[in-house]
Amino acid sequence: MIVFLHPAWLIALLLVPLAWLQWTRAGNAVPRRVRTKVAVLRCLILLLLVLALALPHWVGRRAGTDVLLLLDVSESMAADAQALAEEYTRSLEQLLGPGDRLGVVLFGAEPLIYKLPDETLPAPLSLLPDRGATDIERALRVAASLSPPGRSARIVLVSDGRETLGAAVEAASNLRPKGLPVYVLPAGSPPDSELLVDSFLLPRNVRPNEPFTARAVIFSTTSSAVRAYLFRDGTLLDERVVTVTPGRNLLEYSDLVQDTGTATYRVQIEGPADTFAQNNVGTGVVVAAGGSDVLWVTEDPAASFPLITALDARGLAVDVQSAQIPLDAGRLAGYGSVVLHNVPASHFAERQLRELERYVRELGGGLVLVGGDSSFGLGGYAETLLEEISPLQVRAPEHALSPGIAMALVIDKSGSMNEQVGGDGLSKLDLAKEAVLGVVGSLSARDALGVLAFDSRPEWIVPLGPVQQRDVFAARVLSLRADGGTNILVALEAAWEVMRQVEAGVKHIILLSDGQTAGGGFEELVTAMRSQGITVSTVGVGDADVALLSRIAEWGGGRHYYTDDPYRLPFIFASETRVIAPPPFEERHVEPFIVDRGDFLVGLPAALPPLDGFLVTHPKEAATVHVMATEEIALLASWRYGLGRVVAFAGALAPEWSAAWLTWDGLAQLWAQTVRWTMRPPAADGVAASLEVRQGTGRIWVDALDETGEYLNFLDLTAEVRAADGTSLSIPLAQVGPGRYEATFPAQTVGTWVAAVHDRESRLSAPLVATAALPYPEEYRALGPDRDFLQALAHRSGGRLLDGVDDLASVFAEAGEASGGRPLWQWLLVSALLLFMFDLGLRYVPPGTFAYTEQRLKARIHALRTAWKRRVEADTLTRAIRETQAREKTPPPIDSRQRASREAHADLARLRKARRASTSDRSKPADS
Repeated sequence: MIVFLHPAWLIALLLVPLAWLQWTRAGNAVPRRVRTKVAVLRCLILLLLVLALALPHWVGRRAGTDVLLLLDVSESMAADAQALAEEYTRSLEQLLGPGDRLGVVLFGAEPLIYKLPDETLPAPLSLLPDRGATDIERALRVAASLSPPGRSARIVLVSDGRETLGAAVEAASNLRPKGLPVYVLPAGSPPDSELLVDSFLLPRNVRPNEPFTARAVIFSTTSSAVRAYLFRDGTLLDERVVTVTPGRNLLEYSDLVQDTGTATYRVQIEGPADTFAQNNVGTGVVVAAGGSDVLWVTEDPAASFPLITALDARGLAVDVQSAQIPLDAGRLAGYGSVVLHNVPASHFAERQLRELERYVRELGGGLVLVGGDSSFGLGGYAETLLEEISPLQVRAPEHALSPGIAMALVIDKSGSMNEQVGGDGLSKLDLAKEAVLGVVGSLSARDALGVLAFDSRPEWIVPLGPVQQRDVFAARVLSLRADGGTNILVALEAAWEVMRQVEAGVKHIILLSDGQTAGGGFEELVTAMRSQGITVSTVGVGDADVALLSRIAEWGGGRHYYTDDPYRLPFIFASETRVIAPPPFEERHVEPFIVDRGDFLVGLPAALPPLDGFLVTHPKEAATVHVMATEEIALLASWRYGLGRVVAFAGALAPEWSAAWLTWDGLAQLWAQTVRWTMRPPAADGVAASLEVRQGTGRIWVDALDETGEYLNFLDLTAEVRAADGTSLSIPLAQVGPGRYEATFPAQTVGTWVAAVHDRESRLSAPLVATAALPYPEEYRALGPDRDFLQALAHRSGGRLLDGVDDLASVFAEAGEASGGRPLWQWLLVSALLLFMFDLGLRYVPPGTFAYTEQRLKARIHALRTAWKRRVEADTLTRAIRETQAREKTPPPIDSRQRASREAHADLARLRKARRASTSDRSKPADS
């Protein structure tokens, strides 16, 4: 029997008669017989293609059943997944009959095929699926794909039914038409003693210095004394012992937040009667708004005092912090703008810079970069997120770098450099590579840099020259491997040989070693190098020959560094490079001038105070330059970055360079207007965003009212949601009611989630920020089997709940023979292709091309037919002769001899006539 998997395509067969009419009527100039042939071919091709699209299968009957075991190994189930898999696999294998097969799939957050139906029991598990969640739906889909069409298949699900991802009941409904019932064996049991934080309730928004109440709901299965702790941003606020009873217990705290921004609270409990410690914590986030307007980050509050005073005089509340403040987008959301005053990039962790960038780009926050001797080029902003955000880009102009620098980094790669340090698996050579890569960003395109690695012999890893392709440079440096001894002398000789041939204003060698070296001649060699203008600095680490390295630096006119902490190598190299490379800073008297007042320079006098020093930068293409230090160098610029605004001031606001600016009457007006321009506008009173994360799903909703209290409808809202691990996603919000917009998204990552909602049509004054926390995986929230859920899943699939392991035999008893299919669509496609090629021949091959071949073929066919006819006649003659001879040997009865004689003569006459006819045919010439 033939069945079609996609029978809806058969409707397209109605096109065949229409195509026949079209192809037989078209082209009156073509003979009717040719049109008919073409129409027949094309209709056959169309018919075959339509049938192939319907996916026909030849269905037979197959005996045997595929049993697909789905085993839940998530955290809420048993811990020993290997033993559990082997136990159930053995139990089912004992029930297999002739033709039966068993497949096993382990699943948690994702499925893992443990055993295919046609395999024997595999080796012990080398890995497990992610056990932090339960996705039964994905496991069902994988199981359905393991049994081929035509096999009778049954799914056995062993789970507690605590689904945290997916929609298993809906997936089970799709299995029923396919003949794949799900037999469910409920597993898992609630622990005898368990203690958990069921929820931690906090107000989402508070005002600074106003008390509020935090409520923790604690669930316990037994009565016991519990010790509870409350933390705010990692600082312990409260510790108490409370007595809990079976069920839910309420624990209340009172606190207040002094500063603007977000505060993360954590409640943690400890008790004697507990099974899982993972669910003993609850977290929440409180947003404090309406306090400080500006977060001012500086390492020298005294130097920032004049600017902070200027903002305070103009009514802006300023929160002064150092770079060690835990910057995250949620905390920053409480501020309208952030000012970084003369802070080097190295004082921020990469995560802090990413959060600051997101605060500007996604949350619409403002950022002001104020220069100094530790900012922009002097602060290592080059190729960092700070430079990416800034409208002014760090550069070292050619006129400030002439003549250039030639620097050779001579790196020890002996076997001792392979020693691991710290607990992160890095070796001393790994840290030396990081230090080398850090040097590249401090040099200009005109400078030459080379890397010479040595053990017992030297090798130029990167030849001395300008670094034009930094990725190639990095790849060569990272390819270094530690091995061999230590010979510093030959390494210095190799570096000298190349350096003395280079034309540069500064020639410098940095030597790094961690070991001892033999031999002498160092003083003569280094003194000769020094006489040719080549200086040498040395870096010793660990067991290095400190005395020798310090003398080499002294002879070479350089500096000597020693550290027993290899993690300081990048900082040492950066410090030495800053000494050698001229800083991107010009110390000269200039009179800045305004070229574009924009919105924040309105009302200022045309003449600005003079400067005696400034950082060398140049504006990006999309930036607006407002003030120039010279005709070539920009001093003040702004631009939009994502949803936020950024202003960069490249002047050095310190008494030695900008005394006139610090005493200028317009200073307060300039900085107040500049900072206010960058600040994110406050959200409307009637618009608020909320976020919650629970059961593997995040939900964000917005309630929007205008100034008159009417619903704001038809907004085009999009939420940028970021998880605690830094991953983010963009989600459009759909309107679900008057002034109500909602969206959901998968959320499994434990930690704080932050969402920023913005309006693409700019009908909202500012992005809306909402936060939520997921304290622990949902696997630990609800324990024990959910029989109602499992019953619904089994029913929707056509299966049932099993009473226990002993009831597994019924799975095979209820399974019968199934029809098996073999696909036919491939053969239909091949046939259509062959007919298409024949159709091409009819259309494009000229008539008569194959006439001679056709004639020869007809002649051959005629000859074969004639030969076959003669063969049949000869066989008939032979058979008749043998029958006659047999009758002659048997004497007939007396009364019938006369009649037999007449019959024999008649048969002989017929045989002679047939032989004569055969001879006559052979003598005729064959037709050609």
